[in-house]
Amino acid sequence: MLHVMVTHTGRVPASITVMTRRSFGAGLFAPLPRAPGVALRAAATMAEHEFFMRRAIDAARNNSRAPFGTVLVDHEQKETVAQGFNKSSQNPVWHGEIDAINQCAAKYPGQDWTRLTLYTTAEPCPMCQSAIIWAGMPLVVYGTSIPYLKH
Repeated sequence: MLHVMVTHTGRVPASITVMTRRSFGAGLFAPLPRAPGVALRAAATMAEHEFFMRRAIDAARNNSRAPFGTVLVDHEQKETVAQGFNKSSQNPVWHGEIDAINQCAAKYPGQDWTRLTLYTTAEPCPMCQSAIIWAGMPLVVYGTSIPYLKH
């Protein structure tokens, strides 16, 4: 896991954590093997990470009681392909990550998930992290950790 400090003004988290598929094995999650011929792309710049994290924060503003937002980004195209926010008051499993994944799957049925990075305002819970792994996304960037949220 690579911990990156971000200089900021406003409500952007003071730090952003970048977690690769290799990091998942250190916790509860074992990494899924990459498909043959699929290489991890070059890392995004810090400015790109901050830009897309701001978009995740904007998505989180849709729910003031549980402000968790997510964007899925195709870094080859440098564009957001889906965004989501926490709707767990309607359905207990409708977290921001799940919302964004479902929106992406509906809008882009043949999506190559290995091209995507998931940006989320908080570290994904075990359910969401499992969905990210099964989708095959190689990179997750989150703004705050689960231990921090517990305090």
